Order: sequence, then structure tokens, then C-alpha cells
Amino acid sequence: MNFKCCKHHSTKKYKNYFLKRIVGLELEDHIQIQKSLEKLFDIRMTISIGYGESPFEANLKAYDGKKNKTILNKEHNIFGFVNGKSDFKVSIMHLDIDDLTSTRKTNSPYEISSIIFEILSKMSKFFLERNSLTFFMGGDNFMVIASDDAKNSVQNFIDMIKNDNKISLNCGIGNGVTSREAVKLATKSLDTIREIRDSGKAKPEIYELSC
Repeated sequence: MNFKCCKHHSTKKYKNYFLKRIVGLELEDHIQIQKSLEKLFDIRMTISIGYGESPFEANLKAYDGKKNKTILNKEHNIFGFVNGKSDFKVSIMHLDIDDLTSTRKTNSPYEISSIIFEILSKMSKFFLERNSLTFFMGGDNFMVIASDDAKNSVQNFIDMIKNDNKISLNCGIGNGVTSREAVKLATKSLDTIREIRDSGKAKPEIYELSC
């Protein structure tokens, strides 16, 4: 499995916004992104591209490309590495807290926020050890750009949170050839878990879809 990662940096003085995404895009696609951003906004972005056998390895490769100024396209400030392969798949895990409404009955909003960020901290550490990248999506939603090891270990993480925090998690998994496809399938998987729960049937904690 081959992953690709790109990092975007604002080049305005005193500001440096940093994003990571696993994408099914080639160099020319990033050039077009830069051109579009330059037309729409009064900012200049630097992009660094990396690839690897896991999301974290791709992240490191992109970081190395920017740090060592490995230029792919000088005109549009694009750095990093491309390997010319397109036969890769992206796996995304979309997790949320099961029945958060019940938690609100016994915990204040501040306490719930504290619980959510504690789970985020544990999630980030757990999946980083499995070469995967975790992001907080707002509310009680988390997204993991997952390696195979992460997908195979997600039940262990769910069990750990249930034992340590008395919180149940749901996990929808999506597998696609682009990030967009994988995210849509991960969210659809999570929605399927909620639909099964709301129907009164015993719900799975993990549901997976592929395209």
C-alpha cells in the first residue's frame, strides 16, 4: 500500500498554517491547486509532497522535502518527492462517541470537552505508534488516516477507551483510491452504525466499506 501526503504552508510573514492530507493527486494537480489559490486569495502557499508505505512515513517524506528544499516546481513553491505510482489505496477511520447525549446528562459541557480531548490525546498516541495520523474534526468526531496495522488494532483501542474512560466509541472505516472516496465511505460506515443502533438492533462497533 502506498500513501501520499502533502503539507501546505502560508508564506505570509508571522503566519504559518499547516495542513496534512493523504491524497490521490500528482504534481500537476498540485500546480493547479496553487494556481487556483493564488487567484482566489491574497496568499502564497508552499506545498511539500511525500509518499511512503504508511501515512506517517509519507508525512516524514513531505517534511524532509521541505526541510532540505527538494524542489519539484519552483514557480509554484512545490517541494518534496513523487514516485509516479497511482496504484495505491487510502484508508480512513471516522470515530465518534456513542450516544453522547446520555453523557450530557451527567457531565457539564466543560467536562465533556475535557473527556473528548483526553480521548484525542490517547488516540493520537495509540495510532501514531502504528504509523497513522489522527485529526480532531470537531464535536465528538475524530478521523484517522490509517495504516493496515491501525485498522487491525482499532478494536483494541475501542476496548481500551471503554475500560479506562467508560466511553463507547463507534468506528466507520472507508477504503478508496482517493482521500475523498475514503472519507465518504468512512462517514457512510459510521452512519450505518448509527442507523443500526437507532433501529433497536445490536449495533457493531466497527463497520467497513470499500470501493
